[in-house]
Amino acid sequence: MTPATSTQPWRPNPSATYTVLLVCFLAILFEGYDVGVMGPYFPHLRKTVAGISLR
Repeated sequence: MTPATSTQPWRPNPSATYTVLLVCFLAILFEGYDVGVMGPYFPHLRKTVAGISLR
């Protein structure tokens, strides 16, 4: 047996690519990405901007 050869490069199905991108976007949106990224900065912002003591 000889391996199948092709001159065309492999390309993924465009609709599958867009489906994966959409699912990833929705997962990040609904998971609360902004809270995960900004969470470490909230205590600092509360102290400096609002002037509220953490204790």
